[in-house]
Amino acid sequence: MSEIMDRLESTLSRLDPFSFHGHTASVIKGIGGATPNADPTYAFHTEYVRLARGRARFEVTLFHLEAKQGTLVLRVHLLPDEPGAVARMVTSERIQLNRLALNLGRVEVTFEAFRGARYALMGLVAGQTDASASDIMIGVERLYDEAEAAMDERRDGAPTRFGNQASFKGAAHIVEIAAPSFKHPTSQIATRAQLRETAYVARCRELGLTSPNEFMNWSSAYMLQSLDGFEILQPGAEGLILGEADEALVALIAKRGCRATIVGPQAPSASDEAVHYLHAAAPENAMALDLLDFDFVCGSWLGASIDAKLVERLLEWSFSCLRPQGLAVHVVGTGAYAPHFTRTGLERICLNLLSQGHDVAQLRLGPYQPSFDREPGAAGFIARRTSRWL
Repeated sequence: MSEIMDRLESTLSRLDPFSFHGHTASVIKGIGGATPNADPTYAFHTEYVRLARGRARFEVTLFHLEAKQGTLVLRVHLLPDEPGAVARMVTSERIQLNRLALNLGRVEVTFEAFRGARYALMGLVAGQTDASASDIMIGVERLYDEAEAAMDERRDGAPTRFGNQASFKGAAHIVEIAAPSFKHPTSQIATRAQLRETAYVARCRELGLTSPNEFMNWSSAYMLQSLDGFEILQPGAEGLILGEADEALVALIAKRGCRATIVGPQAPSASDEAVHYLHAAAPENAMALDLLDFDFVCGSWLGASIDAKLVERLLEWSFSCLRPQGLAVHVVGTGAYAPHFTRTGLERICLNLLSQGHDVAQLRLGPYQPSFDREPGAAGFIARRTSRWL
């Protein structure tokens, strides 16, 4: 226990696990107060705290945990600063309590923290449980620091002045099974039908795409079609290109009068004063760079040697590089591509971005095909950065 305490003191800030509900009893025997909680599934709930912007982490340790049944559900809740705002869930994790006991009672959940909001960790136990513990400790990484925040004020720049600033049209459902169209892009999967559309053929011709990999071609053509569709490619606009950039797309962006910053493993072969290159040997290295105030960001994550969770982190992080209301267009691999996303994984990306306040164009998945998770494919996301919380 002393080793865990030492680690907590050095890397995390300790939180009171029971302060939010007035130290009522936990469903996990041995911890919490004596007064029963109204919710029979309640395990713990910390106070809401302000965190530094960026990747954050809650860590839970249940000492001397014993359990044969039950599942611990961890929920990270966000409470915006706006008057009358209500808390909403940012992310969640589930772990069987008997497995957690084998892990010495330690589990963590990571998420992206934004400004203008506070965060709390809530624990519930699903199902019947016989769990007991001698104590609980909850820590959080990167509490809000006023000095750091003062230096970070420049990140709250003015909204982008480029592109169509209208919000995405409202829809009854964020996910739609209607067939997607390349001519009128939204968040969508690539389909064979799109590859035959006149608009797609024209974009490929405009970009001079000759790759035998049709989904690589679709990725570049989709990003261009989306950026043009929201009228963001205007003289003076600043764009950020993440990953292995298509040089034809970058050249066309520069030709439109935009400035582009490429962050990836390889510099473009042709030089252009409107194009700036920053080396990042691995995708996660980009997150350590000082990348701010872009009007749009694009990224293509097809066939890269990174896992799906890292791609989700990169997508979430990319919004911190944008001006308020800036546009993000990302393409990810599906099915047999690595990193690959199932249909459920694509839906999760949308929900995560929505939970952070961003506007996300409706995701069109088309009718379900059993081959979707077996064959290589691609999916694109279009989203606008919120003007709040960041």
